Amino acid sequence: MMINQSLEHFNLDVIELTEVLEKIVKAKRYAFIIHDDNEEFKHIHIILEFENARHITSIAKLLDIEPQYIEVWKGSIKNAYSYLLHRTDEARKENKKQYSPKNVVANFDFEMSINEIETILSNNKDLKNKRKNEVNKLIELFDLKIIDKQALLENLSGIEYAHNEKTIISIEKMHLKKIK
Repeated sequence: MMINQSLEHFNLDVIELTEVLEKIVKAKRYAFIIHDDNEEFKHIHIILEFENARHITSIAKLLDIEPQYIEVWKGSIKNAYSYLLHRTDEARKENKKQYSPKNVVANFDFEMSINEIETILSNNKDLKNKRKNEVNKLIELFDLKIIDKQALLENLSGIEYAHNEKTIISIEKMHLKKIK
């Protein structure tokens, strides 16, 4: 669950919130941060993980907030934790202030978790870039007639072919024109 609440309408301080989350809400894992980059809208984000599903209304009652400030997080929990720090692609595009993991209060080693998440994401981007370069090289080999279409298709996934279909078809048409 993700909670986004204006501090103006939030009745608990950090110590009280920590006690409520641990003793009353009984979240398996929680992490929260105060976003204070906008003086007019200081707010708190709280991520809650539970062993079993919980109703938004029951959590709202326990925290003394309106249910509309709570949403079931539909993305990965890794993305939720990145969101706390504005370290998502979307937040970066919007030039949102990047927060330090040291600003997060959690019942687990948040800093270690976010470092692991960012390492995995970085490695995934590196792998995607490497594969993209490999695909481009395969298409170039096809263009130079070093490999035929069958060899190209054997080395591409369906999605890679779909992303490059127009280019591949254009190369085929160009090959046919050169034959004539």
